[in-house]
Amino acid sequence: MWDIEGATGAIKASTTGATWVLDAEGFVKSIDGANGLAGNLSALYFDKISSKGDLSAVITANGADARKGTSIGAITAGSAADLSITVPGGIGAITLIECVNSDQTEDTITAAWIGKITTKGVRANLARGVLGSDGDFQASLNLSGAGIASGKAVLGSAAVAGVWKAGSCEILGNVDKVTVGSMAGKLLLGCVALSGNASDFAGNEFTLKSLTVKGIGGEYFRQDSQLGAWEIGSLTFGGQEPLPDGTIEFHELPRSKNVPGLAGNPVGNPGQYDLLEV
Repeated sequence: MWDIEGATGAIKASTTGATWVLDAEGFVKSIDGANGLAGNLSALYFDKISSKGDLSAVITANGADARKGTSIGAITAGSAADLSITVPGGIGAITLIECVNSDQTEDTITAAWIGKITTKGVRANLARGVLGSDGDFQASLNLSGAGIASGKAVLGSAAVAGVWKAGSCEILGNVDKVTVGSMAGKLLLGCVALSGNASDFAGNEFTLKSLTVKGIGGEYFRQDSQLGAWEIGSLTFGGQEPLPDGTIEFHELPRSKNVPGLAGNPVGNPGQYDLLEV
């Protein structure tokens, strides 16, 4: 166990194990596990957490940078698995190859806001021992919007190369731009139920400026997917889904493409999404 009372500069290691504990009472400039980062990490706040290898850690902050409002400035790593992040402030950026859940415990990211989420995926290269990844995002997302500046999005952007598979999602604020390979989870902006009633939003009139679903293997909005926002500025699917499924609830949806059941979109597919306009 590393028990540190004051501020900390750069911490560098080849790898850290699951039993490693960092308990810092002050600010931590950076932690870099070159080939892997695991364990329990706690500090007042972090500027940078990084690893070229895997990230599997419980990360906790107790405060935030007074000027930036960030509890974590940036997280950069390869594959993140079995991740738990709980911070009171914002997270500037999360950049990963993938974020996957390999056990029965829900992976969670809890923060006031996130500037950008990116899961890039990677092509397989068996000659180099690289198995490949679609770039899925499987963590549940809870963003409170606490302390956020007026007009600033609670989630600035998300670019997920693979499948968005958030098991639960509570975003209390506006979201600017989300682009995913396909949807198989939840993206809910202040939406507490999906029953087709305005009360589902509990007075939370938040806006999702745009959602683009590119389509992986011809699948766009998969079974049990849930999308809820008072206003969705633009909803675009990269093509027509063979068997539309899932639930979409909104009050306003000015622009849409390839969403069966909405005016001006293709019809004739066997079925449509469960579209709830309140």
